[in-house]
Amino acid sequence: MRSAHPVYQERPGGSSSPGDRTRAFSTGVGATDPRIRQEGHGGIVTRPVLTRKGGSRRGSRRRALGAITLSVLLAVAPTSAAPATVVAEPEHLPVVDGGTVTLTRDWTWPVHPFRLVRPFVAPPHEYGPGHRGIDLLPAGDGVVRAPAPGVVAFSGQVAGRGVITVDHGDGLVSTFEPVDPGLAAGTRVESSIPLGTISVGGHAEPGAVHLGVRLDGVYINPLVLLGGVPRAVLLPCC
Repeated sequence: MRSAHPVYQERPGGSSSPGDRTRAFSTGVGATDPRIRQEGHGGIVTRPVLTRKGGSRRGSRRRALGAITLSVLLAVAPTSAAPATVVAEPEHLPVVDGGTVTLTRDWTWPVHPFRLVRPFVAPPHEYGPGHRGIDLLPAGDGVVRAPAPGVVAFSGQVAGRGVITVDHGDGLVSTFEPVDPGLAAGTRVESSIPLGTISVGGHAEPGAVHLGVRLDGVYINPLVLLGGVPRAVLLPCC
């Protein structure tokens, strides 16, 4: 018997390689639209690059993040055809105030293999309803790993559930819940280092972990940094 939901797992050779490269794409309006074009993970993944500079207005950052999030959601929307290469390539990607800091690092999935059981849903306004992250249901041991290097900023209980937060620098912060934290605040971590194990509590379905990502305090779709959902492979449920 097979599961009704696809289980996502990386294909061999899916990790970053020296062949990964950065290119600039013309927007067609006299500007240059920087993006990351990565070969791996079962195909070519084109990632938007967020740019900013100190002192820029939060409103312009939000407009840029909204456009990027929309492009990612459109790229991973399910279709009746067989799974295709994930390409997030909007026609016109806003550049935030002509900034100079770019987010070009590669993030790795915190659990693997997994099912994406609830996607990111941007709220209509700062205090509106939505889903400010993604919920992942692992098919493995439930160990949650750091998606990128950083420092544990918080490790403990919030409203009866375990939470661990990692500050990745450049204004990027990731949060996982419910998790039984295995590291104390102040611990420096590298990518894929275990942060803890999935526990109980919160809104996520039993056995799933919620991943939220903030850039300068604004929630963004984690798929922007993870490069979209990998190619789906159906595995036997037992």
